[in-house]
Amino acid sequence: MSDDPLRRKREEVTRHAMSMCDHVRDLYARGQNREALQLAGLVPDVVRTYFGANHSLYADALELVGMCRHALDQEAESLFRQVLDVRRGSGDRLRVATALVNLGGVLSDAARYADAEVLFGEAVELRRSELGADDAAYAVAAHGLAEVYRLTGRQAEAAPLFEQVERVFEGELGSDHPNRIACLSNYASSLLAAGDPIRATELLRKTATLAHGRFGSDHPATAAIRVNLAAALIGSGDLDEAERTYQEVIPQLESLVGESDPHHTKALVAFASLHQSRANYPAAEQLCERALRIERAAGRATLSQYAGMLSTLSEVCRQNGNLARARELLQEAIDVRRRTVGTGHADYAAALHNLARHLWYDCQLFDQAERLYRESLLILAATVGTSSSMYATGLDNLAELYRATRRYTEAEPLYRQVLAIREAAPVPNPAAVASVCNNLGCLYDDLGRHAEAEQYYRESLDVRVAVLGETHPLTVITVQNLACVLAARGESSAALDLLRRAARSDDSTIGLVFSASSERQKLEFMSSLAGKLDGYLSLVLDRFPESPAVVRDALELVFRRKGLVEEAIAAQQDVVEALPPELAGKVSELRQLRMRIAEMALAGPTHGPVRHDLQLAELTRGAEGLEAEIARARPDLLRGRLSALDLRAVAAALPNEAVLVEYVRFRPYHFAAVPTRGESRWGADRYVAFTLATDPPGDVRLIDLGEAEAIDGLVAGFRAAITGESEGETDRDMVKAKKPTTPADDAVGRALRAAVFDKLAPALRGRTRLVLAPDGDLSRLPFEVLPADGGRRVIDTYSISYIGCGRDLLRHHPMFPQWSGEAVVVADPDFDLSDDGRSPAVEPGDQAGRQSHDLREGQPSFDRLPGTRDEGVHIAELLKARPYLQAGVLKRRLKRIRSPWVLHLATHGFFLTDQDLGPDRAGRDDRAARGDMGRLSGLRLENPLLRSGLALAGGNTWLRKGRLPPEAEDGLLTAEDVTGMDLLGTELVVLSACDTGLGVVRTGEGVFGLRRAFALAGARTLVMSLWKVPDGETRELMEDFYRRVLAGEPRAEALRGAQLAMKARYPHPFFWGAFICQGSPGPLPARRRCYYSPDGKESHGPVSDAELKDLIGTGKLTQSGRVSLDGKTWREAYHLKGITWPSSTT
Repeated sequence: MSDDPLRRKREEVTRHAMSMCDHVRDLYARGQNREALQLAGLVPDVVRTYFGANHSLYADALELVGMCRHALDQEAESLFRQVLDVRRGSGDRLRVATALVNLGGVLSDAARYADAEVLFGEAVELRRSELGADDAAYAVAAHGLAEVYRLTGRQAEAAPLFEQVERVFEGELGSDHPNRIACLSNYASSLLAAGDPIRATELLRKTATLAHGRFGSDHPATAAIRVNLAAALIGSGDLDEAERTYQEVIPQLESLVGESDPHHTKALVAFASLHQSRANYPAAEQLCERALRIERAAGRATLSQYAGMLSTLSEVCRQNGNLARARELLQEAIDVRRRTVGTGHADYAAALHNLARHLWYDCQLFDQAERLYRESLLILAATVGTSSSMYATGLDNLAELYRATRRYTEAEPLYRQVLAIREAAPVPNPAAVASVCNNLGCLYDDLGRHAEAEQYYRESLDVRVAVLGETHPLTVITVQNLACVLAARGESSAALDLLRRAARSDDSTIGLVFSASSERQKLEFMSSLAGKLDGYLSLVLDRFPESPAVVRDALELVFRRKGLVEEAIAAQQDVVEALPPELAGKVSELRQLRMRIAEMALAGPTHGPVRHDLQLAELTRGAEGLEAEIARARPDLLRGRLSALDLRAVAAALPNEAVLVEYVRFRPYHFAAVPTRGESRWGADRYVAFTLATDPPGDVRLIDLGEAEAIDGLVAGFRAAITGESEGETDRDMVKAKKPTTPADDAVGRALRAAVFDKLAPALRGRTRLVLAPDGDLSRLPFEVLPADGGRRVIDTYSISYIGCGRDLLRHHPMFPQWSGEAVVVADPDFDLSDDGRSPAVEPGDQAGRQSHDLREGQPSFDRLPGTRDEGVHIAELLKARPYLQAGVLKRRLKRIRSPWVLHLATHGFFLTDQDLGPDRAGRDDRAARGDMGRLSGLRLENPLLRSGLALAGGNTWLRKGRLPPEAEDGLLTAEDVTGMDLLGTELVVLSACDTGLGVVRTGEGVFGLRRAFALAGARTLVMSLWKVPDGETRELMEDFYRRVLAGEPRAEALRGAQLAMKARYPHPFFWGAFICQGSPGPLPARRRCYYSPDGKESHGPVSDAELKDLIGTGKLTQSGRVSLDGKTWREAYHLKGITWPSSTT
C-alpha cells in the first residue's frame, strides 16, 4: 500500500518534470535562455529526490540546464560530463551520442579542440552505426567534427564533411532549416580560411538569402551571417561593400543581442580588420579597444575569443608603430591562453610563437625570440607530434631565425628536418615542400655553396610553376633567387634572362594588385619591387653597361617601376563622374571583377589547377567583356596607368630635339658576395642616369654618376649656399623665407654640376632642350641654377622641364580633350580658423580625410602668409577668377571643385620626414613574400601620400586638437586627398608658397608628395617652388609668368622667361631659381567647356569658346527648339555652363 503513493508521486513528478522540460525547450528554441535556465534549474533536484542521480530523467534535466548555461557563456562542462556518465551507464547508444555532441560543443567553444575531436568522432561513429550516414542526427555530430577541423586549420579535412552534412540537412530537414544555414555559414568560413574568398562570398550570399527568408532581416542569425559575408568580401577585395555591410549590420546586431554579446564584439573586431587592410590603423585600434573593453566588462577576458582579439589588436598596434603596446597585448594573450587551456596546449604554443615573431622581426631581440620558439616547439612535440605540420612550421621559423643571425650550422639540420616532415606528410603539400627547398637554397647561397643552392632553387621552381603558376609572387621569388646564384657563378646572360622573366611576371601581377582595394597589399607589394629593380640595374651596370639592347630593356623596366607606390594607391580612383551615367555601374562591376581575379590569381590553385584555371578563365572573359563595353564609350579609361610601355612611345612623346634624362638612385647588389666570409651583398647607394633621344630613334645611354651619399651632400650644400639656411630638419619648418645676406658660393655648385650634369654631355650631343626625371635628393635640385662657365647659369643655355618618370610623358597627350571649369585661386588661409565651440572637437578619424600618425608628433605650426593675399588677388584678376582667401580656404570646398582650368595655391606645404623602416632585414624567406633583393616593408608601412600636403584654413586648430567648422574638415589637404580630386581638365596647377615642391625623398620611388599627387589627379602641368621665397619676389615672378603663359608662350618657356627677367634684376638664384615646371611644357590650351540640356542629363563637348561660337554661328547649335548635333537630338533649350549666350543669336 505504501508503494502506491510513492508510485503515484513519481508519476506526478515525471509528468510535471517532463512538462517543465518541454517548456524549457520551447524557451530555449526562442532564444529566451535566461528564462529557460531559471525554469530548468528547478527540475534536477526534484527528479533526483524521487529517482536518484542515475535516472534518465535526471540526465534529461541536467542536459537542459547545461544547454541553457552554455548558451549564456556559463560553466556547463561538469553538467554535461554527469549526463555522459549517466548515458553510458544506461547502455542507450543514441543518448550517449547526444551527450558526446553536447560535451564536444562545450569543449570546442573553450578551444579544447583535441578533446572535442575525440568526443565528436565517437558520436559520429555511434550515429553512423545506429542510424546511417543519411540521418540528420548523424549530420549534427559530423558538423561538430567538421567545425573542429575548421578551427584547427585542417580545411582539407573539413570541406568534404561540410559538403556531406549540408546535403543531409537539405534532404532531411529542408533547404532553409537552421541547421543547414549554420552548416553553410561555417563551410564558407572554412573556404575563406583555405584561401578561397570568392567561393566563400558566393556561398555566404546564398546563406544570407536563406536566413533572411527563414528568420527575417531583423534576426541575430541573419545579422551574424552578414558579418561573415563582410569578412569574405574583404578577402575577395570588395572593401567598399564590406564596409557598407559592417556599417549596416553592427548597429543592428547591437540592438538585437546587446553590446555585450560575443557576436557583436566579434563583428567589431572584423570591422577593425577592414580598417587595418586600408591602413586606417587609428580606426582599427579604436574598434579593437572597444571590443576588448566590452569583453572584459562581460567577464569573458579568459575566453579564447578574447585572446584572438588581443592578437588582432597587437598586429594593428605593430603596424601603427606602437611596439610597446603590441608587445603588451601579445603577452596578455599568452596569459589568457595559460589560464584557459594551460601551458601544455597547442594554442598556448601558438601564442608563444606570435610573441617570438614580434621579438625577432620588430625588436631584433633574437635571444628572447629563440627561447620562446624552443618552448613552443617542446609543447607542439608533446601535443600534436613531431611529424605534424604545425611542428614543421615552428621548426622552419627557428631555422629562419638562425639563418638571419648567421648561425648556419644550426639552421641546416632544422631545414632538412622540416623537408623530411613535409615530404612524408600523409596529405601531400607540394607548395610547402617548395618553400623549404627555396629556404635551403638561400642557406647554401649564403654559405657560398652555389651548386647546392642552384639545385634546391631549381627543385623549388619546378614545383612552384606546376602548383602556383609562372606569375605567382612565390614563383617569382625563386626565379629571382636562381638568377642571383647564376650571376654569382658567372653565368651573366642566363641570370639576366631569369631577371627578365621575373620582371615579366611582376608586370602581370602589378595589374592585379592595382585592381585590389587593400592599400596595405599595394604598399607591401610595390615596395618589394624596388629591391628587384636594384638587382636588375646592378647586373646591367656591372656586366652589360655597353650593351645597347640590354640598356634599353633596363630603361623600359625603370619606366614600369619608378613611382609605382603612388600609382598603386591612385589607380583605383577611376573618374566615374566623367562617364555616361549608364556606365558608372559598369565601372563598379568591373572593379569588383578585377578584385576577384586578382585575389584568385595571387592565391594560386586551392582546389586543383584545372578547376582554378577554368574559374579564372570565366572571370577573365567577364572582365574583358565589361572592359570592351566601357572602352567603346571611353577609349582612354582602360588605357591604364601602366599600359605597355616601350621606348618608341616615350620617345615619340618628347618635344622636338629634346632629350629625356631619367635619373635613378639604386642600391647595388653584389652577387658574388658570401656573407660567411664577412662580405656584404649590398653596396652603398648610387645614382645612374639614362638618356633617351628622339634622334637617332631609340638612342639610349647609361651613365654611372657615382655614390649617392656624396652627391646628396653636394645637393644639400648647394641648397644651403643659395638659401643661406642649413639642410637639417629646420629645412622644412613652416615659416617665412629669409633673404640671403651673402652672394651664393658657386664652388659646391660646380662640383655638383660636374657630378650630375657634365657627365651627360656626350649623350646630349649639343641638344639644349632637356626633360629631367630626377630621383632621390636630386628631386630637390632646380638644375637651372647650377653654375656654368663665365658667370652664367645652366638656365642661360638650357631649356629644362621636369617629370616624375619617363612614362609621365604619355600623360601629356590625352586621347580626347577634357572640359575645364573656372580658374580657382587660393591664398592666405586662416590657419587658426575655429568655430568657437559650436561643433564637436575634431579628433583623428572624425573627418573625411586621413592623416599620418606622425603629423601631430612634432606639433608643427603654420605662420600666416599675408603677402600671398595680394598675390592671390592679382592672379585672380589675370585669370578672371574669384579668389578664395582667409576663412574661405576650406578643405571641403577645395575637394569639390571639378577640373578648374588653372588652379593657383599660395599656402604652406607640409612634408614629414621619411618613414623609419627599421634595420635592413633583407632575406629571401617565403614569409616575407619577396626575394633577397626586396626591401622588407617597415613596421608601419604608411601611405606616403599622407606624409605631405597643403595647409588650409583651420590647419593649426586641428593640430592643436581644437574645434573646426564642418566645411574645414581637418584643415590639411594631403597628397592623398589631392589624388581624389577631379583635375582631368586642369591644364595648370601652381604651388607658389613655401617648399611646395618638396616631398618625402625615397630611394627608387622618386618623390612622394604633391608633385606626383597633382599629376595622378589629372593636372597637366605643375609649377612649384623648391625652397622658401619671399612674398614680394614670388608675386613678381608669378605675375610675369601668368602674363606670358596667357599670351601664348609655352608653359616651360614662360617660366624660364620670367626667371631670366628676374635674374636680370636679382642675380642671386635664391630669388628666381626655386621654381620648376613639371609636366606638359607646351602652350596653355584655351579653356574647353561642356554644354548641357536643361535637365543636366545630356551633354556635348568639351569645346573651346571659339568652337562654341562657330557652332552657334553656323546654326548647328540654337538656344531653343529641336537641334541635331553628332547624331543626337535634344528637345529642350540648352543651358551653357560658364558662358553667356550671345544676344545676336536665336
